[in-house]
Amino acid sequence: MKVLALVSGGKDSCYNALLCERHGHTVVALGNLYPDDPDVEELDSYMYQTVGHTLIKAYSECTGLPLFRKRIVGTSVEQGLVYSGSRGDEVEDLALLLMYAKEQMPEITAVSSGAIASDYQRSRVEHVCARLGLVSLAYLWHQPQSLLLKRMIESHIDARLVKVAAAGLYPSKHLGASLADVSGHLHHLRDFYGIHVCGEGGEYETLTLDCPLFRCGRIVLDESEIVVAVEDSMAPVAWLKPISFHIEWKDGEQEGVSEIFEVPKEYSGEYIQQTLDDGGPVAGVRVEVEGGGEHHDGAYGSCHGYCVKTSPDLRFEEDQICQAFAQLLSTMKEKIERMGFTLDHGVFCTLFVSDMAYFGRLNEVYAHFFPSVNPPSRATLELSGDSSILIAVHVLCTNPRYLHAVERRVLHVQSMSEWAPSCIGPYSQATSYNGLVRFAGQIALDPPTLTLVKGGIEEEVARVSKTCSLVGAAMKLEFQSTMLWSILYISKDVVIDERSIGTLEELFCSHDADEGSDEHVEEYLSATHPVVPCGVDLPMLPFVMVLQCPRLPRGAMIELQSINVGADILTYKAESDSSDDEDHGGDTSNWYAGLEYATFDEPDCLEVHAMYCTQHILKMNMVHSSGGGTMSNPVGLEETLESIPQVMDSCLSMARLSVKNVAQVNCYINTSLSGHDGFEMLKDRVNQILKDMGCVQAFTIPTSGVWVASHLTRDSSIFGIEVFAQK
Repeated sequence: MKVLALVSGGKDSCYNALLCERHGHTVVALGNLYPDDPDVEELDSYMYQTVGHTLIKAYSECTGLPLFRKRIVGTSVEQGLVYSGSRGDEVEDLALLLMYAKEQMPEITAVSSGAIASDYQRSRVEHVCARLGLVSLAYLWHQPQSLLLKRMIESHIDARLVKVAAAGLYPSKHLGASLADVSGHLHHLRDFYGIHVCGEGGEYETLTLDCPLFRCGRIVLDESEIVVAVEDSMAPVAWLKPISFHIEWKDGEQEGVSEIFEVPKEYSGEYIQQTLDDGGPVAGVRVEVEGGGEHHDGAYGSCHGYCVKTSPDLRFEEDQICQAFAQLLSTMKEKIERMGFTLDHGVFCTLFVSDMAYFGRLNEVYAHFFPSVNPPSRATLELSGDSSILIAVHVLCTNPRYLHAVERRVLHVQSMSEWAPSCIGPYSQATSYNGLVRFAGQIALDPPTLTLVKGGIEEEVARVSKTCSLVGAAMKLEFQSTMLWSILYISKDVVIDERSIGTLEELFCSHDADEGSDEHVEEYLSATHPVVPCGVDLPMLPFVMVLQCPRLPRGAMIELQSINVGADILTYKAESDSSDDEDHGGDTSNWYAGLEYATFDEPDCLEVHAMYCTQHILKMNMVHSSGGGTMSNPVGLEETLESIPQVMDSCLSMARLSVKNVAQVNCYINTSLSGHDGFEMLKDRVNQILKDMGCVQAFTIPTSGVWVASHLTRDSSIFGIEVFAQK
């Protein structure tokens, strides 16, 4: 990609631009924002470093690249973590800078920034990039700071301290010192005072005088003066103000070419939001929508829908599929809003498509209906071909009546980085709500390139496991030890045998310290103080349903969608044991205590696994486990169907719940065994049973295989049912 590198003068922005080139991108321009008053050296800004801004013009000559600059006229109007866009905010200065640069250089498709740990800065850059159709590149994001500082120095980044504001950093001694000179001292201060060695806590700021990106020349600071803002014997605040400097040319360069473009004061750069015309119904496609809010009494509401072919023989073009999808989402949106919910507060979305080749175009349609800021997490799969369903969507939403008391937290990192894969669609990596953390479906993407890792199922399992650990760390969780249940999607390319089963189980087993140690995870976990279950006897394998699909995104072999217990539950009376407490009301109803399996032997063709938590959570899996049965010879199928109400009522009662607390029911039918007619029969029969119970209707999906992980060696079941209920 052609990249505009945002440069403040600091080490981070310059090093990230260098990493962009190492990852195969081309930096074609620089961008800088500076104080409206040129006499102001240190601007009170939440977004931008301005100390040393008078030297930034020299960056164009040193790099040989055009430099776009804009004065900062806005202020920090929106100071919350989530930025929605406000006139007069300093973030809009960044938007205008990038708009203007893109007008002058239309080839620019990506933006480089040096965010390491600040969600405030990263999310605002991502917000602007999303508005302008640009890709955010933030390769420093969540990198271990000690390692990052070492790599900067080894990469010959000559950055000097130009501001100090921490205990142990003194103006006369440390201002003007290079990173290499103060690295040891910074680590000493980290051990003694707990500072961030890369200055992420505002301990210091730097000005880069030379780096490999400076191909034409380096900056030599001739004269400077120290400006002390806060006199303090322990932690003075001061900065270095450059007075004069010159450029020392490299490798025979006589003089660099300076191309500096100032954004005109009158430039408005109005952004026009694209609109979507769904074009109305598609001939031959029927839209079906079911909502669960009418029956549900709890923290969630749900809605699901389908685009269904009216005849199995009909074929559709991609544009028609997208048009039908838009109509489906529009109908679902209206239904959800009539129920008193909103897509803006979605928790999780499951999207099944008839052909994964439509993935990119369908993402564009999807983005018009879900919020660009903190959208719900999502999993995307391909439907089995033996049904008339073109698209199936399920959305789980928060109940707005509970939002004042129950926080919805979202991890939505859109920047490409070396941390974990950015979202390849308009969804979030993880969403936390009401004590549970729902992870987006994770496939084995290499974070800096977003390409699928090579090496087969072993490498994919290793990459997915690492990604989940990193995302979990960002949500203040240790992933394996907090996993409650999950769905493991496998492609048709995965052969179920002893070798693959052993490999897949690695996703759910905690690793030994020597095997699973990762510097990224360890540093972030130690910094965020995550919590893990105390005294909880977790099963060897979490609660796992395994589904086989024809294809997964990017041709992946596996996709893992996990639900974990949240940090807010684990930290609440974590050391207490209430498993023997008969009364789970009052305060004690709001913490996690453990898992319990219940297996019902009557009828013997129904296998039930149920989990209960003292937080009033029920998760149960039911599978018709008569191995080898088919729809032409459905051994015990009728008995299984007839037993569903009794088993559900029994499990709900054990969890002190009722059918009104059921937020979601998923039904997965193996169409390789059932066929098209069997799928339709089972779908209608299960939904009639649920309707008679007064329960939400099932989100019913055709798959190529259905298992519970504990019996992955068995022949696939004909169908499996998931039930989720929570007060």
